[in-house]
Amino acid sequence: MGKKIFIILLILLSFPTIVSAHTTVSHSTPAEGEIIRKNLLEVTVNFTEEIEKISTIELLSKNHEIPFKRVTVEDNKLIGQLEKPLENGSYRLNWNIIAQDGHPLTGEIPFTVEKEKEEKEEKEETNTVVANENTTPENIANDSTNIVITIVITILIAIILFGFIILGRKRG
Repeated sequence: MGKKIFIILLILLSFPTIVSAHTTVSHSTPAEGEIIRKNLLEVTVNFTEEIEKISTIELLSKNHEIPFKRVTVEDNKLIGQLEKPLENGSYRLNWNIIAQDGHPLTGEIPFTVEKEKEEKEEKEETNTVVANENTTPENIANDSTNIVITIVITILIAIILFGFIILGRKRG
C-alpha cells in the first residue's frame, strides 16, 4: 500500500510540470494593465518558446476590431503593426498561437491608452509606453494555461480519491 501512495504522489507532483511545459507569454508591449501615454504603432507578444507562423493576434476596442497593417511571426515573437496611433480608450489584444509542440493556445492582454491632448495631436510616430506598477512576469502569464492546470489536477485528485474509496470497500 505504501508503494502505491508513493507512486501516486510522485505522479501528482510531476504532472503540473508536464502540463505547464507549453509556451507562455514571457512579456509583451503593451503589457497587461499598462497605461500607454504616447503614440503606439506596434504591439508585440513574446513567448517562452518558438511559435508557428500561422499564429495570429487581433486588437479590440469595445468589441470592435481594429485592423493591423501587418502581422508577422518572428521565432517566439508575434508582432502587429498599426496604420495609425490608437485613440484614448480601453483595448484588448487577443492572441491565438500554435506552439511548436502543436498545441493551440490563446490569451488576452488588456491595456489602456490615455494620451495627453497635445500628444494626441502630434504626428510623431513613437511607441513608448509607461508600465503599470502592477506589471510583473507573473501577471503576464497565460491565465488559460493556469486554469487548465488547476482543472486537470482537480480531476486527478478526484480520480485518486475515488480509487481509494473503491479499494477500501473491496477490502472491507
